[in-house]
Amino acid sequence: MEFEKMKRKLLIAEKKIRNLEDLLESNTRDLFIFNQELISKNKQNDILLKEVHHRVKNNLQIITGLLSLQSCSIEDIKLKSIFRDSHMRINSIALAHEMFYQTESLSKINYQNYIHDLACTLSSTFNQNKEISIKVDCSGIFFNIETAVPLGLLINEILTNSFKYGFNSKNGEVSIKIKKHLDTNDFTLKIGDNGIDLTEENASKKNSLGLKLIKKLSKQLSAKFLTDKNKKGTNYVLKFKEIQSKVLKLNN
Repeated sequence: MEFEKMKRKLLIAEKKIRNLEDLLESNTRDLFIFNQELISKNKQNDILLKEVHHRVKNNLQIITGLLSLQSCSIEDIKLKSIFRDSHMRINSIALAHEMFYQTESLSKINYQNYIHDLACTLSSTFNQNKEISIKVDCSGIFFNIETAVPLGLLINEILTNSFKYGFNSKNGEVSIKIKKHLDTNDFTLKIGDNGIDLTEENASKKNSLGLKLIKKLSKQLSAKFLTDKNKKGTNYVLKFKEIQSKVLKLNN
């Protein structure tokens, strides 16, 4: 009698175990399907985000192309310079979107590569008869799109000024260094040249578009923009924070 009771209890226990195993298998299968759907959705979102960056870059390149065509018919040197400066500003934005399009993570770009390409493009545009070396020290620095674009525009303004007006001789150097402070997560940008000291002249041009842009972009980066008088030439220090990334929300 006791044996029969034990046998029945054992059968009931085995049935419960089988039910639990079936439930576990079902849940595992559902979880696997959900994970596959999530991976597929993430891939679709990545593709859409890549396409956004790609289209923005292409549209900006069309604009720079139109500016170049228009400037060819302009004889006024000052007006031609304005068109060229606008071209380079838009190019700095297009370059950032191109790098986001090419990166795997889509969230941040290697800023060392970005600044190097930007500086080389500016140098080839403004220093055709000069040998100005470019020193970039931003190793290990990665920024999201919200920070990369305004910071790139700000750097573009300072470097453009250096390349256009900073050197009387045919030789010189521009340098860009970004350091991250691990204790505060702040960043310091040191940028400038070893040419002519133009800080007083630049300060007097309060109404220039370049200076207005630098002030607005510094504010956007919650930055302190300072003049570095300890070095030869025109040099600046910018202490800023990375702008919080905005999550791209896509409809299901």
